[in-house]
Amino acid sequence: MMRLVFGAVLAASALAGPVYASTAQELLETIRTRMQGAKTYIATMKIKVDISFLQAPEATATMWFKAPDKTHIESPTFAMIPKQGADLNAMKLLSQPFTAVDAGTEAVGSKVMKKVRILPIDESSTVAVATAWIDTTLMVPVKVSTTLKKGGTFVAELTYGNAAARKYCLPSFAKLSFDVANFELPKTISGEFRNSQDDPKKAAASAKVAKAGAKDTKAVVEIQYTDYKINVPISDSKFTEKKK
Repeated sequence: MMRLVFGAVLAASALAGPVYASTAQELLETIRTRMQGAKTYIATMKIKVDISFLQAPEATATMWFKAPDKTHIESPTFAMIPKQGADLNAMKLLSQPFTAVDAGTEAVGSKVMKKVRILPIDESSTVAVATAWIDTTLMVPVKVSTTLKKGGTFVAELTYGNAAARKYCLPSFAKLSFDVANFELPKTISGEFRNSQDDPKKAAASAKVAKAGAKDTKAVVEIQYTDYKINVPISDSKFTEKKK
């Protein structure tokens, strides 16, 4: 499902005032440069899932990231994050060639944000188009809406309560919203599908049936990120472990 995601250290001087870019392309290039400053990071995640047919308790997980695109998530329970998240988060979108189009401004909450459309240049990209709402004072994306070529839209709403992590556009909180029918559910989940028993085969069957009838079912995943460790050594073996 998803990988979202989407940490690091910010000097106070970086927050002193607005940063202006003359074009939408330059604005996103500036954000990409900040993101690329985090060569590696480790973060603790607290995950809350809201899907009508899934009984899933709040869970914790640990995420490891290594540039340019390696991500590994471990959880004693589950990590309900869309697999497509690896292609939907801002870092992944901006790590590939893209064209940025100025879409004006729009309010997000009580603040006016710069709105930019992102068009991947690579024809093999799974993304058709993405839209980012950018806080040009803090120079971070506060909302990213991504539409896939195969259909389905994934929306990430981001907040940055950790000033250190904000330096690299790494969020302290993310709210992910998507249509269940358009995204893959994890193969293993410790939570129970409603009306199923503990038998993994029955749970898998229930998941398949539930998804088949989930055309209009919305899923919301809320993730709190804490305990960031940025630019620390991480072995490549962490990303090649076999899933248990």
